[in-house]
Amino acid sequence: MDLEPPEGEDVEALKAFWEQLQEREKMAAEIADDIFPVDFHIYAIKCPENCMMQIGVETVWQVIDGSFSGDKKTMKQLRKLFKKIYLYYGVTAEDIKNETERYKSLLGVLCS
Repeated sequence: MDLEPPEGEDVEALKAFWEQLQEREKMAAEIADDIFPVDFHIYAIKCPENCMMQIGVETVWQVIDGSFSGDKKTMKQLRKLFKKIYLYYGVTAEDIKNETERYKSLLGVLCS
């Protein structure tokens, strides 16, 4: 189910979008682990300066992703921190040799 967030701050449109997200989450939760195993965790770092960083980690499929918000200076610092986290997560020599999605994802993060 492809969902596109509403533009602007229309409260009713945002509520409808939230309901669609909840329905999507419910459908995903009903998929049995033997059909599609997932071990997904979201870690949130909240700063007192009105900034935030979220790191999503899925251990079965070995995926890491992140997002951050804040002023320009803080975003630069959080981007550096995310790169360090991603480097720690790392890729294997086999990933590099085979140019896997994991390796390509790392390159995307390092080039941003």
